[in-house]
Amino acid sequence: MSEAQRQRNRELMPNVAALVDEWKQEFPDMKVIWAKDLVTGHEVGKQEEPDPSKVFVIPANYYPNTETPKKGRKK
Repeated sequence: MSEAQRQRNRELMPNVAALVDEWKQEFPDMKVIWAKDLVTGHEVGKQEEPDPSKVFVIPANYYPNTETPKKGRKK
């Protein structure tokens, strides 16, 4: 991808650019395969179809059976 195309994508997708910049600090070798800026609607790359054997659809009325542990205040 050319530098001009990268700059154009950053202008069209400022929210994605900010997120990618943040993640690149922690994971410098990461590669973005697909991204969509939900504010501007601009999309790049190709979104792969999810593997149905690895997907769990959470029903609307689903609630966990166990309480999530919470950290208490330090004294």
